[in-house]
Amino acid sequence: MSKRLRTAEQEKRDQIVRNRKIYSCQRCFKAKRKCDKTRPSCLRCSRARTSCEYFTKKQIDERFHVRQGAPVSVTEDTDSSSTELLSRSESNSGSTLQNVLNTEINPRLSQKENQNFTIIVSSTGEYSKFFPTCFFSYYEHAGNVSMVLNLNSLKNKALATFDFSKIIYPMHSLKEIKSKVPSREISDLLIDHFMNYIAPFVPIVDPQEFLYEYEKFWEDSQNFEDKNFLVVMFAIYFCSCTNIALLKALKDKKDCLKNESLKNLDCENLRTSSFECIENLRRMLNSDTTPSMSIIISLTLLYYVGSANGYSVSVQITNLVKYAQIFGLHRNLTTDSNELPMRSIVYRFVWYLDGLGAYYSGFPPNMHPEFFECDEIYNLPSNDIHILFLSGRLCNTMVWNKLLFEFNKIKKSEFDEFEEIETLYFNSIAIVNAINKKIMESEDKDLKYKKWLVTETRLGLHKSMLLVSALKYSMKYKEYDNYNRNITTDLVLQSMLLINESIFKVKLGMAVMPESIWFYRFAIPFQAMYIVISHIQKYPDQHLNFSTLDKEHEYTVDEEELELNHNIGDLRVGLIDSSIESLSFLTTFWHSSKVERFERLTKFRDFVWERRRETESQKVFAQEENYDSNDRTPLDDDTVYDDENEISNRLAKGLNGYNTYLGTGLDNSNVFENDDYYDAYAFLDDGSKFWFGREY
Repeated sequence: MSKRLRTAEQEKRDQIVRNRKIYSCQRCFKAKRKCDKTRPSCLRCSRARTSCEYFTKKQIDERFHVRQGAPVSVTEDTDSSSTELLSRSESNSGSTLQNVLNTEINPRLSQKENQNFTIIVSSTGEYSKFFPTCFFSYYEHAGNVSMVLNLNSLKNKALATFDFSKIIYPMHSLKEIKSKVPSREISDLLIDHFMNYIAPFVPIVDPQEFLYEYEKFWEDSQNFEDKNFLVVMFAIYFCSCTNIALLKALKDKKDCLKNESLKNLDCENLRTSSFECIENLRRMLNSDTTPSMSIIISLTLLYYVGSANGYSVSVQITNLVKYAQIFGLHRNLTTDSNELPMRSIVYRFVWYLDGLGAYYSGFPPNMHPEFFECDEIYNLPSNDIHILFLSGRLCNTMVWNKLLFEFNKIKKSEFDEFEEIETLYFNSIAIVNAINKKIMESEDKDLKYKKWLVTETRLGLHKSMLLVSALKYSMKYKEYDNYNRNITTDLVLQSMLLINESIFKVKLGMAVMPESIWFYRFAIPFQAMYIVISHIQKYPDQHLNFSTLDKEHEYTVDEEELELNHNIGDLRVGLIDSSIESLSFLTTFWHSSKVERFERLTKFRDFVWERRRETESQKVFAQEENYDSNDRTPLDDDTVYDDENEISNRLAKGLNGYNTYLGTGLDNSNVFENDDYYDAYAFLDDGSKFWFGREY
């Protein structure tokens, strides 16, 4: 290196400002060894019997060129020259040495880089985690960290999800594997349970073909050697045991298990042995190099039923996608048959599972459109109500996948790219509504069952909208916005719609098919609930309901039990209370991290509600003092309130969403009068532009 270059490098190093606290002693620091920081002498120096000296403030200043006024961190474009950085540091005189040495945990971004990740580092520096910004976009970071750290907690884990990292007991013969098959009586019950309560939502097993092979197995089980059939049968055992274990934990709910044999079944041991048999059969079938359709079907069943919406099994799903590609499922085969081939259904469900797992992890899916056939993947030519149901979920998945690819790319999104995604989302609304109409017009099932299916596809639409909103905000969409209504208000309304569908997914599930609890136990709209509660905290006097929604935003209503009027008054509070009530009994089936988040959310609700009651109570009593005690004027319902109890009852009635008070009454026209009244960037953590800000 020339002298000129060395000089330039030396000048550049001289301008570097150390931005990390130094706790190590001088000897450990120079040797780049870990120091236990014990004073007056650390352990390493004591063992070496040498003097132990720590850096003084003056030594740090001199050694690392720290000057008063140096900035805590530099967040400008990393292409900026050192001279510019130095001049900026010299112009800043407000920082202290303590601030200068604070650990910087957020990586510096170039101006052209998409701000798509946040890094969280533990205080010791031994643990770090990257969070995509679309990972539950509207949660606070503290909640995200808590959820990740507690994900492996053993509390409630057996009922939450299956541990697919279990050590597998090796089996060396097919005879040993067949010895794990339960009795014919138990097998019949498990198969029947699967066909009735699981297969409708995972329609990837051909019932006629399976039952034909099933009878052949029991005719001569000793000589039966079809490993591909056995792997599917054990997967069905696994799924049925998973759901039966959940039903046995319901306790005070309906007695869904009427058969005594199922009540006494050791579900956990049978489920574990079934998983071990499947893994051993995979080894015998050389699935890593020559996967079969049966292997793909079995693993899809395991990962969908045994996980929390695909979350925490991202590695397994990636492997499953690889199997689908090796098998050739990603290429559509032409057929002259009018019937939909099973391979197409299996391929589409793998696509759905991959997208579902991606949605809950925040990372892009494995099935990229450039490598996998996806043209109108949701267009399944069938009149079967459950295939139509899969079509609606697939349509939503296409929107999620597009958004996740956009969030995770390095380059910032352009406005044209956002418009393309927004158009895809609006098209998905029309497509899903058309699919839902076909489902509702079908004569195969009763009305409540069909309405239950529709809640899931509508849930997907509103999940997509939350991601669309997050992308919109990240692009500073306000600069391009020609929208007639406030975008934050739309975000709150979409969150309310999502909460509404979640409520009905649980309630209708318990009403029409309580035996399928595995399917509706994860209807947990936490991020939407945080949004709505935060909005109430910030704007308690605003009144939002569904009367202002556009016609394409359809939502579920139970005409028989109309607990909430969706078009009158302030619907926000009523939806939150109803959601917490409907979810409370499901906490038994969640990870401890989700239970903790639910408890925190409930406490947040209670705090905001109490603050709101106190504020409204003060307003009412202040208003009462302005009237003569013998000549009071009714407020809004022609009733005279003469004592505190009546006023409290009136406040409680309004707070529960059945009435409005002290403000707009039943007229919601003023909700959108002033677009600037709402902060369009809201609901994220305290340090970002999206957060409303806490008042406590």
